[in-house]
Amino acid sequence: MNRVAILSAVMFLSLTTSTLAQHHVHGDAGSLTYQGLVNRPIKALSEQQVDDLRNGRGMGRSLPAELNSYPGPKHV
Repeated sequence: MNRVAILSAVMFLSLTTSTLAQHHVHGDAGSLTYQGLVNRPIKALSEQQVDDLRNGRGMGRSLPAELNSYPGPKHV
């Protein structure tokens, strides 16, 4: 009988804490953050970043490569 009570308490706590942990944003708060990004050709990159990549300017991430004796994007 003691095991059943403990098991019931554990199951009850696990279900209630997982339910309480779920947090949903209602309204326009979540959609305002990404407004206008849906219409981009590459959604994760801005027009400036796409232009820099097309013109061989990279994304400013060549320093770690160059410090470790690898060529950056301009040198390849």
